[in-house]
Amino acid sequence: MKAFKYLSAGLLVVVIFYFIGNNLYTNWNKLSEITLNWNYGYVLISLLMLILAWLFAVKGLKMLFSEFGYDVSFKQVYIIYFRSIGGKYLPGKLWQIAGSTYFASKAGIPEGISFTTFLVGQVYSVLAALIMFGAMLLVGGFEFQYEILEHAKWTSIPVVIGLIVFALRPAIIEKNLNFLLRKLKREQVKLKFSMVKALWFTLYFGFCWFVFGVAFWFFAGSIFNVPIIDVFGLSVIIATAVVIGFLALITPGGLGVREGIMILLLTSFGGYPNPLPAALAIGFRVLITISEIISSIPAWISKPDNTLS
Repeated sequence: MKAFKYLSAGLLVVVIFYFIGNNLYTNWNKLSEITLNWNYGYVLISLLMLILAWLFAVKGLKMLFSEFGYDVSFKQVYIIYFRSIGGKYLPGKLWQIAGSTYFASKAGIPEGISFTTFLVGQVYSVLAALIMFGAMLLVGGFEFQYEILEHAKWTSIPVVIGLIVFALRPAIIEKNLNFLLRKLKREQVKLKFSMVKALWFTLYFGFCWFVFGVAFWFFAGSIFNVPIIDVFGLSVIIATAVVIGFLALITPGGLGVREGIMILLLTSFGGYPNPLPAALAIGFRVLITISEIISSIPAWISKPDNTLS
């Protein structure tokens, strides 16, 4: 029985890395078809900023664990997160959370707590990204070529207000989460943190998206001169593209969807001429995948904590 468990775990790791490798290979081939002069110093800085952004994301999950009464060490949360991050490249959208739950159980964290923590983290990450996108629409940050999208900015006001209310009312999130958890036959949850804490988590995950945006700005700067003011718009673009890719249920890792959204928004944001939008979208996908692989190495070679800190 134990041998079967280890065999199954090993097979899952192989499958995950196959999907990651295939994703990297496919996008690398697409990128090689685009001829540009790259400043690899900026690419390296972008990679380092991505790794820093992942650390901030892990810190956010550690804070959420504390809200549910579990003081989990940063090291342990890091191991749980990066041992399971490859799950997002598998078809379906709950593999990463399922993997996080499995590795968290090895550290003595109850399944219901870990599942809820990572799910709430996803909720606030998505809400922060959507609020950022709505705010960008309000200030006219995008000039869409398609009339139907151009009209969307006028409907963004009530949408942004609704998202902010949703984010700041843990009771509303709790009700919707419990509905989902009932469908998944999971334990019901109680979100005990206040509206002030809810605001903090929304702002914090928005800050995480901003750090990803800084990485994107450096990456864009590796192929052409990008004004520093563009870092805000690029933060919104990467956040929106990742979230829509995440919400696209049938695509592993948002493959194709994320790149399409990035190209659309880049074209609408700064009027970047071809082939810059495609190069940035595909190239940054490659760099994100590399950052995930690098960040996963310490998680797999480190020994997990057996007790909570």
